[in-house]
Amino acid sequence: MKKFIYRFLIFFLLVILIDQGLGYLIKILYNRTNDYSISKLRYSLNEANEDIIILGSSRAHHHYNSNIIKSVTGHSAYNAGFGGQGLQFSFIQLTEILKRHKPKLIIVDVSSNILLDKESNQKLSILNPFYSESFQIKQSLVHRSLINKIKFLSSIYPYNSQLFDIMRGTIHTKLDSLNGFQPLFGRMDTIGLSDKLTKGYSKKDIFNMNLSQFSDINDLCKRNDIKLYFIISPVYYQNRIMKDLNDTICNYIKELNYPKVFDYSDFQQISGDNKFFTDNLHMNNLGAESFSTKISEEILKNEL
Repeated sequence: MKKFIYRFLIFFLLVILIDQGLGYLIKILYNRTNDYSISKLRYSLNEANEDIIILGSSRAHHHYNSNIIKSVTGHSAYNAGFGGQGLQFSFIQLTEILKRHKPKLIIVDVSSNILLDKESNQKLSILNPFYSESFQIKQSLVHRSLINKIKFLSSIYPYNSQLFDIMRGTIHTKLDSLNGFQPLFGRMDTIGLSDKLTKGYSKKDIFNMNLSQFSDINDLCKRNDIKLYFIISPVYYQNRIMKDLNDTICNYIKELNYPKVFDYSDFQQISGDNKFFTDNLHMNNLGAESFSTKISEEILKNEL
């Protein structure tokens, strides 16, 4: 029996040593990899120091050309948008940025489809590598779950889902010359669009949106005396239900008093013209150029 216990303890110790050793090595590779998404996340959390920071989901990522905004306004800009991520992710990004830098303006792109995504919080796993570096991130990832806390005892666990990206980024380099902005190319196919929208939204969705996180972001900016814009960027076409969703969002934000809210979902220069879109929710490079110029003019008009 003693022999068994002794062997078990030796095995357990070896597992811990291997886990800690491999975790340390992977962490070094993670901090050095040139994978686009990983390097963008590292930069947005630990280095971004621009005057204007854009937050949001894929619609933020693909709709705001940082270089155009900088050229028109004269203020440096960085697009920190990430596909599939909701307001909680944006709040975490902003919290981390404010630990070392105070932007002049925060732009949060608002997407009703993301507010309706019940799995958006699960997508926070891309923050796993930063678990031990931030109390805010730690709290968001464990969700008061003992099982999640136990998982993070492993040094390898935070990188499990990103090992391929880490290794790919050590071989291939993709430089970010657009300050976080990633243009889309091509023209959308509008066949059957009306049916897709009808199936994709319902009136009950208006009551299922979690709007409280708008208040969290607003309060954080207000305490730090940072200008805040909530912007609904253009879509190709919105039906009545999508319009009601956007109206509900805008009315809620207006009640917060402090931030400015701009609803460009039906932007006449772009909406309804498929040469500016790759799908109903995402503009291509041409749409992003036109929209970014418009937003830049809005920034100048409001005297940043």
